[in-house]
Formats: sequence, structure tokens, C-alpha cells
Amino acid sequence: MKEFTTEELRLIRYALDLYIRVGIGHLEAIKDHPTYQNHLANEFKDDEGNIIYSQYHLVRDQVDIKLSEVKKLLYNDENGFRGHWGIGHPNVDESCREAYDLMRKLKAELFKQNTDITNIYE
Repeated sequence: MKEFTTEELRLIRYALDLYIRVGIGHLEAIKDHPTYQNHLANEFKDDEGNIIYSQYHLVRDQVDIKLSEVKKLLYNDENGFRGHWGIGHPNVDESCREAYDLMRKLKAELFKQNTDITNIYE
């Protein structure tokens, strides 16, 4: 089997991280996907190409409000639990814990390759 490149390992690690975050109820992580970050950054540029961060963050704040409504429904919690479950919470699917273990292995492999593992989005 072919070995993965560093870039491939980073992408796998990012995908696992997003899967875990969604699985524990950290739905806000969706807005940090590069697709949406880049799209919003491009949508809110002034005539000189600078990002208008007040507009950018206003939309992201609105997304947080909508996602908290979704979370209330998914958690079946009318009180609006604002946090998220931990990886060990009994409601979290076992696949999230397996993904977490796999992600830790990937981090160790990237460390062995002497790469910067601090930013999972690179």
C-alpha cells in the first residue's frame, strides 16, 4: 500500500476532526470549513479587496444562532444547551471515539514526519 503524503494525512486528520466535532454536537465547526470561510471572505470584500470583517463576522454570528436552534432540536433540549457533549458522553456514537483514536495516531505520524501539527486546517 502506498504511503500517504503529509498533505493527505492533514486532510484525513481534518476530516476526522470535523466528523468528531459534529458527532459531539459542536456544530459550529461547520462554519470553519475552508469552503465557507473562503466563500464568506470573498463575499465581503471592499473595492480594494480587503475583507470587511464586521460583515463577515455578522454572518458567522447568525450561523451560530441558527446552529444553536438545530442543536436544541438534535439534543431534544428546549432549554437550549449551549455547549456540546464530550467524546466520552454516552450519547456520542462509538465511531466518534474510534475516529478520535485514529486522529491521535495520525497526529503521532505527522509528528514523526517532523511536521507542524498545530494547525489542523493546513
